Amino acid sequence: MVIGAFATHFGTTQGTGGLLEDEQHRALPVMGGLSDREAHGVRYSWVFPNMVIATGAEGMWMYEVHPDGPDRCRCSQVVCFPPETVALPGFGEVAGSYYERFDVAINEDIPMLEQQHLGMRSPFAAQGRFSYLEPNVARFASWYSERLLSAD
Repeated sequence: MVIGAFATHFGTTQGTGGLLEDEQHRALPVMGGLSDREAHGVRYSWVFPNMVIATGAEGMWMYEVHPDGPDRCRCSQVVCFPPETVALPGFGEVAGSYYERFDVAINEDIPMLEQQHLGMRSPFAAQGRFSYLEPNVARFASWYSERLLSAD
């Protein structure tokens, strides 16, 4: 069980989670000191209420979200690589493939998030069960409700 203002999970990957499928041949080297398991997956950690950090075998990427109102938000993205990786010849060109992958992911998420916001404004929207596929969503809801209860 996770205690505190975060949730985390680890998922194994085929290749690197930092690149699109057709760009896997461009993978940067795995960071030194990782176990075999860590070298073949990504750890996703949500720092409540507005940040997700993903640590992969060759780098780290982070999204931070700030609301601009009830139906708008800003999302900042940061990608980090170890200094020895950044110093490799051709790093800038290869890093571009990583940046593209993260841009593709966020651009896939935006329309889905917009639809979720529309659905939440519907008078017919009712809270349902959380999917067993998204335990961290339920963890966030529990954390948030604890904040509301402690505010009384």
